[in-house]
Amino acid sequence: MSAARIVRARRLACGLLACGLLARAADAQDFGGAPLALPRGACALLEHALPGEARWAMASSATRWWGLPDLTTRAIAVQAPVGALRVAAGLSQTGEPAIGWTTVGLGLGAVSARGGGGVRAALRRDRAADAGLAGAGAWGEGVGGEVGAGAWLRPAPGIEVWASAPQLHTRGLAPPLARALHVGARAQSGDLGAWAALSGSRPGAEAAERTLGAWLASGPHAVWLAARDGPWRGSGGLTLAWRGMRMGCGIETHPVLDETVQLSIAWER
Repeated sequence: MSAARIVRARRLACGLLACGLLARAADAQDFGGAPLALPRGACALLEHALPGEARWAMASSATRWWGLPDLTTRAIAVQAPVGALRVAAGLSQTGEPAIGWTTVGLGLGAVSARGGGGVRAALRRDRAADAGLAGAGAWGEGVGGEVGAGAWLRPAPGIEVWASAPQLHTRGLAPPLARALHVGARAQSGDLGAWAALSGSRPGAEAAERTLGAWLASGPHAVWLAARDGPWRGSGGLTLAWRGMRMGCGIETHPVLDETVQLSIAWER
């Protein structure tokens, strides 16, 4: 078998696997971080159009999906203030060249003491386009884009609600993960907090996806646990903070595959 056919076969097999799994994955695919109930940074603005309260921020993360080396996402993002606005930009790369993609993200948001809102845009290029294996989209070989919006509101102390529609419009090559409207709410009392979230049904998914979670904080540090259906799986992690730096680790189980592991480090001001 020629090298080109081997690459095509590998991409087809891994692509089918990735698409089937990502259709039921978490709500993030390029710049995902900790659960939305926890403090948000530059990655949340790029991924969910939900700005955080920090002004200056930098973040980097690495996610290995289900223990598959060919499906590892590496991302870096920065956020800066422009007056009362937050502007974020980032770059991420997922997977090996035969099955992966590269994404450039931009986000713009504004926050106050009671709420915030933003918009996001992502331009994605299939890395297989370099080998002539990607499909041609409206913007050229293996290129696609999407735009979305989100907002959060704090109606009372310790209470927060949010909504994110990250793919209000897509164009060109279809994104690896079809993402629906995501809504959620959290409540916090002292060092204890809990949240609930609902993601609308997506193509390839039988029903909406529900999440329940809780966290325990000790000063700037926190430990969190969550459960998600479709299929049922659990996740947990911790964040450690010191002098503006925040380090995080999260693990999500799967009933069939290995765990998904994410490591992140961020600086915020």
